[in-house]
Amino acid sequence: MADAAEEPVDEAAGDEAEAPALPDIKTRIEWFNDWEESTRDNQVNARRDRYYVDGHQWSDDDLEILKERHQPPLVKNYIAPKVNFICGEEIRKRVDPIARPRTPQHEDAARAATDALRYVEEEQHFDRVRSAVLRNMLVEGYGGALKEVEACPDGQGGVMYKHRLRHIQWDRLFYDPHSRDPDFSDAKYLGVVVWMDLNDALIAFPHAAGAIEAAVAKDIGESGSTTEDSPRRWIDKKRDRVKFVEMYDQFGKDWYRSTFTLGNYIDEPERTAYLDEQSEHSVCPLKMASCYVDQEGNRYGIVRMLVSPQDEINKRASKALHLLSVRQVIAKQGSIPDPVKFQSELAKPDGYAEVGQMTSLSGADPDVIISQTGDLAQGHVAMMGQARADIDRIGPSAAQVPDLPESASGRAVIARQQAAAQEMGSVFDYLLNWTLSIFELDWLCIRHPEYGWTEEKWLRVTDDQE
Repeated sequence: MADAAEEPVDEAAGDEAEAPALPDIKTRIEWFNDWEESTRDNQVNARRDRYYVDGHQWSDDDLEILKERHQPPLVKNYIAPKVNFICGEEIRKRVDPIARPRTPQHEDAARAATDALRYVEEEQHFDRVRSAVLRNMLVEGYGGALKEVEACPDGQGGVMYKHRLRHIQWDRLFYDPHSRDPDFSDAKYLGVVVWMDLNDALIAFPHAAGAIEAAVAKDIGESGSTTEDSPRRWIDKKRDRVKFVEMYDQFGKDWYRSTFTLGNYIDEPERTAYLDEQSEHSVCPLKMASCYVDQEGNRYGIVRMLVSPQDEINKRASKALHLLSVRQVIAKQGSIPDPVKFQSELAKPDGYAEVGQMTSLSGADPDVIISQTGDLAQGHVAMMGQARADIDRIGPSAAQVPDLPESASGRAVIARQQAAAQEMGSVFDYLLNWTLSIFELDWLCIRHPEYGWTEEKWLRVTDDQE
């Protein structure tokens, strides 16, 4: 046994056991480009879903066809009220953070933690950010927010830290396209992409002026971005704009933050400043959540399922109104002196149309037959009602539960609303998980050894004025 303990150590094996190096900038750019290429079609659909909520539900090609037919482009928007209904449910179900003691000896500590979390919640306008994230989940399919702690002067020569929770627009978020979990917990990387004017970028990143100017000097053309309001490349020569990527990627058990543009780092990769409960590993400050995920990893919201029946409603309503406004005419050649004027007069409520010599309008062989199209319009109206029922069956709707009498109690009204929103239980569960992740991140920031609350802090609590 003594001989075994005195065996020499292989120094070469110790060198091989060194930790692997972090991914380089080329790898990170490849990750970002992978996301762009993998989610191209889904981003186009997400933008279309937003258009439908805003009432823009006819394509340019369809509008041209309707214009040639003199057919009205009707829009009966049933999607926006459904989304607003769900957002109203979120407002009604808003929650405040609360810390529970595990033992009676920790009751005072739990109350202090609750007060601290609620103070931070109000400081960073959490309720407003949560509503914005939910709306992105319902419409585009996913949303997120970035936790930040900002150093500010305290007016006494010192520094105070303020908590910020910044909502990131859905089309400025990117993620690992191989992720499948609704909360992105299996994502290798997450991030934010922004475009900045060159002058603003040089002011924001003075330490990286050389890297920015080097990127601007390159003209790489198209890079595949699907964002319509953004140039499809890293550099926009027309406005001297540069695309910057702020990436958070996991390496081992730690999360790293880096900022880069084409081929150059703006901020080198470093561990995030947010540490876990044991202060051993860093965590990601960007928290995201999605509504639904298909087998290919595409994120989508409830609007995606409503587009098809909404199209049917608009097209059938437009067609029905058009059929009720026109008449079909079958005439022998030469029996109508001016066919255009004849059709124009028929379209008027008090029109007067003349025809040439004829045997009989109601005989066995009339020269002119005017056919009413009301029966066709009724068919479109009936099918439109079926499409409306299809929309009501997707997501919450008042049509899913029976009407209540005017004398119904408030409890009955609440039960009716809960029954209508029951189908969205999984979505609210995903939102609740996102909410808990933000509260946990707030608590980690409060306990942080550098910019956390390391001293006694007084929190002002308002009461009645009297």
